[in-house]
Amino acid sequence: MVQGTILKNVALMDAGNQPNMIVYGIESAQKEDIRQFTESYGLPVLQQVPIVTMRIDGWKGKSKSQWLLDSTMTAEKWAFNREARVTYRDTLSEGETLLEGELKQFTNQSDSIFVSLGSTFAEAMDVGIGDEIVFNVQGARLVTYVGSLREIDFRNFSTRFFIVFPTGVLEKAPQFHVLVTKTGNTAVLTKYRSDLVKKFPNVSAVDLSSVLQSVNEILGKVNFAIRFMAVFSLITGFIVLIGSLALSKYQRIKESVILRTLGASRRRIIAIQMVEYLVLGILASVSGVLLASLGSFLLLKYQFRLAFSFQSSLVLVLVCIITGITVLMGIINSRTVVSSTPLQVLRRESD
Repeated sequence: MVQGTILKNVALMDAGNQPNMIVYGIESAQKEDIRQFTESYGLPVLQQVPIVTMRIDGWKGKSKSQWLLDSTMTAEKWAFNREARVTYRDTLSEGETLLEGELKQFTNQSDSIFVSLGSTFAEAMDVGIGDEIVFNVQGARLVTYVGSLREIDFRNFSTRFFIVFPTGVLEKAPQFHVLVTKTGNTAVLTKYRSDLVKKFPNVSAVDLSSVLQSVNEILGKVNFAIRFMAVFSLITGFIVLIGSLALSKYQRIKESVILRTLGASRRRIIAIQMVEYLVLGILASVSGVLLASLGSFLLLKYQFRLAFSFQSSLVLVLVCIITGITVLMGIINSRTVVSSTPLQVLRRESD
């Protein structure tokens, strides 16, 4: 489950319509020149967004230093200790879904400033609609309020922001711009990046296709490690199964002798053994897949921060396979049990 979810998310990143070049560090005066330069190579400008750097000074009526001394603080440190890079706009971008509230515009200086937060960031900050957040923008303090919450799809290589301000607030703040483009022609992409940094030395261009290729190589190694541990666990479990059946073999022989002494037929004893192994297989497989599902859920939600989906078809197949193996091994083990006569067992016990 963990392996499939991770590889599925990476596969979606590599979709053919994904951007594969990001240019950042663009000064405001260079914005139009770089746009025209990009279009001259026949590359589309998918996004060109401003970015303002700031820090969080406080939230919910307390400063950050006061919260750090408060033992009841529930906010996560990665959220309020990070240097936030935010943008400003009045609309949702592609790959965003409005979960709660609304994107409120800022019309004049007397208005309150309502920001939009990504749902995961709001959860980490433990804030909701209407809560106060104080930002420090290059020394200037801005008091804002949470106006909306958004669900962000980070599998898309376009720009994504935890914090979005309305227009009319940050236009005069120190900022840089980011441009996102794409092309399927590697030669054009290489020439564009080379010529771009020569003409505009202060900007940087990142080829996302090479980044994704490196990620895929790393995940390939992770995939191998997961498969190795899975096979190792299966082999270990198989050995444990054989050992358990072997240990209970002589006890079952005694039970078989008692039943046969009481008049049970060989077919009846086999049926009893099959039902017993069937019940044991179902209990073992169901408990195993439930524990595996719980472990997968905890890993994906709290470690990888990915959505967990219960794969009922996979679970059903696993339950059937494990139960079938248990019954098969039980039948093989029962051959000696059923074939033993009461006299043979008694002689063995006397010896």
